[in-house]
Amino acid sequence: MSGFFITGTDTGIGKTALTALLLAEFRRRGLNAAPIKPVQTGCIQDSADLIYAMAMAGLTISNEQRALMSPYCFEPACSPHLAAELAGTEIQIETILRAVQQLTTVYDPLLVEGAGGILVPLNRRDLMIDLMKALKLPVLLAARTGLGTLNHTLLSLRALREAQLTVAGVVLIASSNQPAGFI
Repeated sequence: MSGFFITGTDTGIGKTALTALLLAEFRRRGLNAAPIKPVQTGCIQDSADLIYAMAMAGLTISNEQRALMSPYCFEPACSPHLAAELAGTEIQIETILRAVQQLTTVYDPLLVEGAGGILVPLNRRDLMIDLMKALKLPVLLAARTGLGTLNHTLLSLRALREAQLTVAGVVLIASSNQPAGFI
């Protein structure tokens, strides 16, 4: 399996925009790339992040593939572990790995977009970084441009390095609702 795990220093940082941009470019180059948003909170039926990325790339999929691309979708807009608990379920890394395995029979590369940041809990045992380790994909770290980003970015990079994950790059994403300034 090839692709990237796209994570960020925080929620709302631009992971979805980065995923959509990469997906569109890979598909433009003739690669059969696909996104996967294993955990989405704040959604009613389908993952809004997944729908956005696919629309930007002009990708249409079956309902079965959509279910594999977003195995956990929860209505409450809160941390994944809490959203799952409120829904009476538990996020299982093994379930996500099975979905990814099925998708790799059709798509390559895969762009896996995390929820929140690196140390967001998936359940009472596992963090997002544990899913990253299980997938063994190189990581792209999205970070905002603005005051405080050096600390957030360096902490994230340290956690990724300590987990022995390959960092493919850091992408600084400007926010339209933050004034320009020094980093």
